[in-house]
Amino acid sequence: MRKKLLLGFCAFLLAITAGLAQTTTVTGKVTDDKGAPLAGASIIEKGTKNGVSADANGAFTIKVKSGAALIVSVVGFETTQISAKTSNLIIKLNTDTKSLSEVVVTGSGIATTRSKLGISVESIKGDKLPVIPSAGIDQALVGKIAGAQISSVSGNPGDQVNIVLRGINSVQGGTRPMILFRWC
Repeated sequence: MRKKLLLGFCAFLLAITAGLAQTTTVTGKVTDDKGAPLAGASIIEKGTKNGVSADANGAFTIKVKSGAALIVSVVGFETTQISAKTSNLIIKLNTDTKSLSEVVVTGSGIATTRSKLGISVESIKGDKLPVIPSAGIDQALVGKIAGAQISSVSGNPGDQVNIVLRGINSVQGGTRPMILFRWC
């Protein structure tokens, strides 16, 4: 009788352990409030270090414990917590208007504000560019950035131009500056 009770108790503990250790595969897509995919969104199982990033289409797949909660976050959007009960989730994140400000990511990977940088960061808005057609964006920047020497390499219209910013010190180690475009 005693062996039967001990065997039954062990079977009960094994069943509970197996039930707690079950995992669920959750798939889904992270989008903004307009339905556009958010590439690179972080999806993390709450209370663990288990997490994945969304691909270029906003899609993700993660294995989590049954009944776990997921924390979804992207820079510039409000962090959201959802239940991982179902698969094929569509997670819509709202723009975080409170934290929107100009942030510059430096070559060392540190995000900071422009005022805290020890280097110069220039930004030109579209309304400051010439309204007449130009061969390229690099030629449209002539005379718009202080300290930039922009000259044609060959003299032919539409050919590559040489941009030198205050000498030969640049992020890429040469004389070519890093030019980032932001489309709104």
